[in-house]
Amino acid sequence: MERRQIEIKRNIIEQSIMYIMDFINKNRKKFFISCISILVSTIIVFCGILIYEKFEYNELIQFEKVLEIYRDSYMLEEKARKEVFQKTIIDLKIIIDSSYWGYVHENGLYILAGIYHGEKDYSKAKEYYLKFVNRAPSSFFASLALHQAGIMSEYIGDYNKAMQIYQQLEKEYSNSVIADEILYDLGRIFQINGDTLKSREYYNKVISLYPQSIFTNKAKKRLFMLAYYKKNLK
Repeated sequence: MERRQIEIKRNIIEQSIMYIMDFINKNRKKFFISCISILVSTIIVFCGILIYEKFEYNELIQFEKVLEIYRDSYMLEEKARKEVFQKTIIDLKIIIDSSYWGYVHENGLYILAGIYHGEKDYSKAKEYYLKFVNRAPSSFFASLALHQAGIMSEYIGDYNKAMQIYQQLEKEYSNSVIADEILYDLGRIFQINGDTLKSREYYNKVISLYPQSIFTNKAKKRLFMLAYYKKNLK
């Protein structure tokens, strides 16, 4: 019985091979054209990958050179350093705008925002942090960039925008590495806006959800100050 089953299976395989060979013989021209097309396509894809990697590498080297010149400018006098800063911004924007993939395309805006932040141009820093989030919302750095945009908004006195950003963070990045800080900042911004009820709510969320966080101690101190302030108003 087993021998018969093996013979049946072998016959099926042999018949399949014969059918394929017969098909190839009848369509020899089409078969070879298809093989050549697949081979050419494979070569084109392979060459494209090599060109892409070389382009990305050269782009990254160029990007790093501009950053290196900027870093070295801290040794210069203020006027000369400002000139280097302006040129750095122009050069980086050109490189970022001409990129379509890779590290520079994905992270260039975040680095540019960081430079503006370091130069205390908080309005521009906020703008580029938000641009980065719009370009790469699923990036590991997206929540960090959006959070920085909220802080920049506070620096320039735009507390309504900061509130909006922190609420967006809570909604879209509640599981991020800065989830505890997001809740704390929401409590803090509600406190700044005079909504002590919501402020208490978020401070208590930090304390209950993240008992080991450094922001738990900060939240406890702020809750104590809220209670002290309310007591002294009576």
